[in-house]
Amino acid sequence: LLKELEGDARCTQAGDGQAALAALENDGPFEACFLDVEMPGLSGFDVAKRWPEAAHDTALIFVTAFPKYAVQAFQVAAVDYLVKPVDAMRLKQTLARTTRARSPAGPALLLKVGDKQVPVPWQDVICLRASQKLTEVVTLDRECLTEESLDRLEEQLPPAEFCRCHRAALVNLRHVLAVEGGEDTVAR
Repeated sequence: LLKELEGDARCTQAGDGQAALAALENDGPFEACFLDVEMPGLSGFDVAKRWPEAAHDTALIFVTAFPKYAVQAFQVAAVDYLVKPVDAMRLKQTLARTTRARSPAGPALLLKVGDKQVPVPWQDVICLRASQKLTEVVTLDRECLTEESLDRLEEQLPPAEFCRCHRAALVNLRHVLAVEGGEDTVAR
């Protein structure tokens, strides 16, 4: 599917977690690494925890049959989480997200509040919630409403740091202390 969407893509496959680490260390640089959760030897999460310095610019994406591990994937800074079978449209979204993740993020999110542009450090943003035609932005020291759409604001944020946990909400993973829910809980 990657070859169909990105004809000139150079793809390397690894049969297990140890081989994936070796490829990341020796065969890169790669734009993205697609990992399964359950692999022989090291799991996808084991690979993420041992991520080599040589691959620090490589976007991590999980591709698995198990939706129940999505929250855990974002906690190890995955750019996206795909549930098999993956269709072309969903993979296109992931590739776009990967491109945004590799782009240098600015130091601040610019919010249009009234007639002003207000800079807010994205690290201070706890969550963003869509409410009718406005978006509520909750930071460490304030709450404000902006006319910017949640989708537009999401484009300005580093995707490895923020999770679209609901169609009307984004959360900064740096500020997540716990996740409640059963095995059927899935972050999207």
